[in-house]
Amino acid sequence: MDIPVRKSKRAKNMSIVVHPGGRWEVVVPERRGITPRMIERHVNTHRAWIEKQVERMASVEPGQSLSHRGVPRERVERETLKLIEATVLEMRRLHPVTIDRIRLGNWKRQWGSCSSGMTLGFHYKLSLLPMHLAQYIVAHELAHTTHFNHSKAFWALVEQLWPGAKACRKELRRYAL
Repeated sequence: MDIPVRKSKRAKNMSIVVHPGGRWEVVVPERRGITPRMIERHVNTHRAWIEKQVERMASVEPGQSLSHRGVPRERVERETLKLIEATVLEMRRLHPVTIDRIRLGNWKRQWGSCSSGMTLGFHYKLSLLPMHLAQYIVAHELAHTTHFNHSKAFWALVEQLWPGAKACRKELRRYAL
């Protein structure tokens, strides 16, 4: 059986990832001694799930890539910080929170993060998204300062901070980092 495998320095456990277009792969931790036999057993155990997800993702187009060709990264970062700061100020009126600091990063798969130390992190390309999606992401991370999970209470707070959040979450899938 020909199984696509990708080794990852960050992975802690073996996992299966199905990409838009239907391509799939097994992600294995680089430092753990995972044998081809273990990978084959893992795939066989999850065969039905893989087939279902491949069928579902086959018609999904890969996300539109956000490029800032010709614009220096520093300028994109400045615009992103201005957008985040303005959005946080506006949303603090609805939900007062304490934020230690805001930082920008260049992650492969996430738009934002919130640490237990109340540091909000955002992808530096956030300002390249349509404004309403960027503001939704800020609302999402602000809600994590109160709820460190994705519970019903968390989603209710996100919706309070940014009405229409559910539609934004769905629309955001059209964009790739």
